[in-house]
Amino acid sequence: MNKNLQIAILGASGIGKFHARNFNNLGQNVCAILGSSAASSIETSNILHKEYGIEAEPFYELSSLLKKSKLDAISICTPTPLHHSQLIEILDSNIPIFCEKPLFWDTNLSLQQFQKQLDQILSHKNRAIYVNTSNATLIEALSPSLDPSNTINRFNFKFHTNGNAQYFDIAIDLLPHAISMLIELIGIEEISSVQEKVNIDNYQCHFQYGGCTVNFSLSENKSSPQKLQFKIEEKEYIRIQKRDSHNYKIYLKDIGSGDIQEISDPLFIYISRFLEFCSLPVNKRKDAFNVDAYNLELMAKILLKN
Repeated sequence: MNKNLQIAILGASGIGKFHARNFNNLGQNVCAILGSSAASSIETSNILHKEYGIEAEPFYELSSLLKKSKLDAISICTPTPLHHSQLIEILDSNIPIFCEKPLFWDTNLSLQQFQKQLDQILSHKNRAIYVNTSNATLIEALSPSLDPSNTINRFNFKFHTNGNAQYFDIAIDLLPHAISMLIELIGIEEISSVQEKVNIDNYQCHFQYGGCTVNFSLSENKSSPQKLQFKIEEKEYIRIQKRDSHNYKIYLKDIGSGDIQEISDPLFIYISRFLEFCSLPVNKRKDAFNVDAYNLELMAKILLKN
């Protein structure tokens, strides 16, 4: 991996702060950030310097950032409605992108309009995109213990976070992680028989994915503890997180046997893979965007109306 790539973070507070920390820990230079205003971008730049020693020039207009900064990559952590226009502008500048999930979203789009926007990105001549659907690495960690010859007929996924989303916005926020794990487990299949149940702090959907019956239960509420739990056939697992100001460790616990295995931070893994991609000669690069695009297509088939 090349050292000291020049990285910009769009939206460096919230999840973007953790992107900045991981890029910095991997020896890269977070040289610029984009905020929603001059004041907020300066404030965020100061926080990054105080907490991580990052010296990032603050911007609040993407065009100015692209013009004035010599960049090797950009991480998009802005609000989802901004993603599509930012993706196109950055790809037009021929800069690789690491994008927070979902890649883009607009609830007002029809499926046809959504597909047109996705095709614009899929066919872009400079396409070089990774999407942070990193919980797929939880399935990767289990893959040595999964028998590839066995057909998987049932997959249940429960995810509760301390976010602020409500009703269908919960699905927009959390479905990409659930779908990424499903695709990692089973591969690309057709979806059918979708049923949904929605209330203020919980979104549930039930569907067939190929021959697999799938149940997702997604919720956000600040007053309840965060939990990620999933079941593959009769085997059930729960994610355990341990963190302090300097360390973050993740474990998977087999609820039935009590066995616990430590796994690497999924975001760290995905950012590492993105940096390896960026370090390759352009003619050797091959992104994973076809899988990311299918993740988004499944989300659209679940949530958008024709």
